[in-house]
Amino acid sequence: MDKNKREFKFDKRASSYDDGFEGKFSKKFYRVLLSRLNLKPFAKVLDVGCGTGYLLRKMADAQEIQGYGIDITQNMIDIAAEKCSDMTIQTSACEKMPFDDGSFDILTACMAYHHFSDKAGFAFELVDVTCDGIVQVVTLRKLLI
Repeated sequence: MDKNKREFKFDKRASSYDDGFEGKFSKKFYRVLLSRLNLKPFAKVLDVGCGTGYLLRKMADAQEIQGYGIDITQNMIDIAAEKCSDMTIQTSACEKMPFDDGSFDILTACMAYHHFSDKAGFAFELVDVTCDGIVQVVTLRKLLI
């Protein structure tokens, strides 16, 4: 599926995403991810493919963080910006993020990675934007074992 079709698919369903099948399915993985994250107070956290901001909001409810979210789908970003009004939410592709090198302590891309059209570009970019280029990758398989 090309990028424009993906964007349209999620733009069209943004308002009902959290309560629909995909949103309910995703929440199971979010709970597991949240249980494994070591969120420290005031950590700078970037959620790539943040969708409606659900995961960012849950992280902020668990610990005071400096939250940032990016997504390519404008309607998702609009909902995330409302849900996470105390955070920086913006439209951006994952392979060319609008952040300085070493900006983030934690980067998440839960339930979004398989949608990225340039996975290699994302891999290089995530190393750049995380502090000291140190990245801990936790796959869903590892989370569920």
